[in-house]
Amino acid sequence: MSLVKVPFLLANVTSAYIASTPPNPSVPADQRPKNITPSERVFSAIVKYVRCAGSVFELVVILARQWPSHLLSRQILDALIHGPSTLANQIIVSPAFLVGCGLVTSSVLIRILCYRTLGRLFTFEVAVKNDHKLITHGPYSYVRHPGYLASIAGWIGTGITCLSQGSWLTECGILETPAGRVAVWLYGSLFVYGAVTFVMRAPLEDALLKDRFKTQWDEWAKRYLMWVHRVVGFGTSLSNQKGVSEEFTGRPRLDLASSPSRRRLGMELSRERKCPFGWIADHMCSIKPPKFAEPSGNPLYGRDVSPESLYVQMSLIKVPFLLANVISTYIASTPPNPSVPANQRPKNVTPSERTFSAVVKYIRCAGSVLELVVVLAQQRPSHPLSQTILEAFVHGPSILASQITISPTFLIGCGLVTSAVFIRMLCFRALGRFFTFEVSIKDDHKLITHGPYSYVRHPSYLANLVGWIGTGMACLSPGSWFKECGILETAAGRVAVCLYGAFFLYGAVNFMMRAPLEDELLRARFGVQWDEWAKSVPYRLIPYIY
Repeated sequence: MSLVKVPFLLANVTSAYIASTPPNPSVPADQRPKNITPSERVFSAIVKYVRCAGSVFELVVILARQWPSHLLSRQILDALIHGPSTLANQIIVSPAFLVGCGLVTSSVLIRILCYRTLGRLFTFEVAVKNDHKLITHGPYSYVRHPGYLASIAGWIGTGITCLSQGSWLTECGILETPAGRVAVWLYGSLFVYGAVTFVMRAPLEDALLKDRFKTQWDEWAKRYLMWVHRVVGFGTSLSNQKGVSEEFTGRPRLDLASSPSRRRLGMELSRERKCPFGWIADHMCSIKPPKFAEPSGNPLYGRDVSPESLYVQMSLIKVPFLLANVISTYIASTPPNPSVPANQRPKNVTPSERTFSAVVKYIRCAGSVLELVVVLAQQRPSHPLSQTILEAFVHGPSILASQITISPTFLIGCGLVTSAVFIRMLCFRALGRFFTFEVSIKDDHKLITHGPYSYVRHPSYLANLVGWIGTGMACLSPGSWFKECGILETAAGRVAVCLYGAFFLYGAVNFMMRAPLEDELLRARFGVQWDEWAKSVPYRLIPYIY
């Protein structure tokens, strides 16, 4: 499990380095505002090394542990482990670590988008160049300072990964040393300093841009908040939604959460204003008031249309996550050993349970596979096959597929799916040839009490439930195919969601019933040995709960 962590740590180090390295040369001192202190420039210069340090040390310890007899490895383990060198064996991947990695990866993706959008105008110093332009598309069409928001998310993610269960800091006794405590306090202090700096720099940048671009900046600032994108949900009244920017533009403009609500509220507003309503080709919902002659009508979407390339780019970013979900689900739902012969199964295991385990993998993979197909088809919308796919799997204009993107809920769901497959693989390895999808006790069966079975007695069932929840969150999150392409408005979409929920409930009840049955069989076979294990591991599925 230590080696499994290596690619994640390498990705964290690379992401932190990229996100903290300026893409352009520094701005000359005579072009910076006078109230930018040297300490802020020093902070931006050292922050990358502070963020990388924890992951680098953990990576070095893991690699040294693979060759413990080597002289250099012994020196590394003596220096970086507070206690016996075997403590390094406890470095593992945990759910909190995966969540932290997700935050770090998301933050660097946002930072890269900011670099590409601003181009040579992006600098780590506050400055407005002579030929400066006001950039309002890309990530700057959501908030005015997305680079700062991404930096804070990256700092939080790095902290979670370094302090999560199974990390070098927590497992190798580093937090028990004065140096370890000082390092944690230093990291926290730098994070607070950075957050305060960003909060102070944002108004300063706004003031400089407003002074330079005046009315153009006012229009941009009226539509977009400084830090968090304003999203109006279903619970907000129509009158409040109409007022988002009507005062500034003189025309009704809405900032809504999803395509179904845009259509519904668009029709309501068109009836109220007695003017036609419809879709237009640039993926906006529109109203054309009689007093305005513009052929494009009046956009209801809460921000100006961003370049199509940004939507394509954001959709493609989702592809590796969807592939990982499909592969993880398939691995977790595929038995590692042949089926148990019918004559070796308990009589009270019904055929329906065996059928359930055989089809569950395809049901769980279906949503991610279809979303992946739609995303790829949207990249080549003029191809005949792509047109067929988009007509079949998009309920409405095919341009709706360009709204498929990554959301925090989707990333949490992916983290749950990944955590589930890691737990399942640990169970496969711990039980070896004794792991079967059918309830059975083999002639030479052994009672396995180590690995994940030292925490709960049925960890594979818990992993299955976590994977089901993660898949549901990923498929129904904002920015998903189900949400953005109108699938939930169709009868087939509603049936699919109900079917998924029914399968989840059936699986949960099935696991709750199978766990006592397995306990009974194991207790009858191993007697006192099982009693001792049950006493030390009292929980069946969920630690401290059940």
